[in-house]
Amino acid sequence: MFTAAQSNHHHTGIFDPLGKYPDFIEHFHKLLAKSMNALRGRWENFWSSEQTSVVRLVDAGDVLDKMVYALTNPVKDNLVAKVADWPGVNAFESIMSGGSITAVRPDFFFREDGPMPASITLTFVRPPEFANMAADEFAGMVRARVEAVEADAKTRRRATGAR
Repeated sequence: MFTAAQSNHHHTGIFDPLGKYPDFIEHFHKLLAKSMNALRGRWENFWSSEQTSVVRLVDAGDVLDKMVYALTNPVKDNLVAKVADWPGVNAFESIMSGGSITAVRPDFFFREDGPMPASITLTFVRPPEFANMAADEFAGMVRARVEAVEADAKTRRRATGAR
C-alpha cells in the first residue's frame, strides 16, 4: 500500500484480492468530503464530479512506477523540493522504515460515542510483487527512484526559473 495526498486529490495504492476497492473508495470519499466540508463550513461538492481514476497495476514495474509517481507528486508539481518536505499525508517515510501512519478521528465531525474508531493505523508493507526482496533492499530501490525524480525536478526548476 502507498498513499500521498495533496489539497485537491490523493493517490492511494492498495492490494485488493477481495474486490472491496469500490466500496472503500465510496466510503472514504464520502466521509472525507463531509468532514472537510464541515471543517470549512461548506456544503457544496468537495470532489470533482469526474469518475475516480482506478488503475489496475499488472506487474511489478507498474506497481513501482505508480508508487514513485504518487510519492513524488508534490515534487513534480513544484510544491516542495523533496518528498520528505511535504507537510501533507505522504507514506514515503513509513515505506522507508516499514512503519505506519495513524489517523485520528476528527472531533469536529464524528460523535465521541459514535461507531467510528478513535484512531486507525495503516501499516505499509512491501507489495506482493516485491515480497522476495529484503525490506532494506526494497526501501533502497524506492528511495533511489524518488531521489531521481527529485533531481530531475530540480534540474527542470533551474532550467525554467520555476520555484
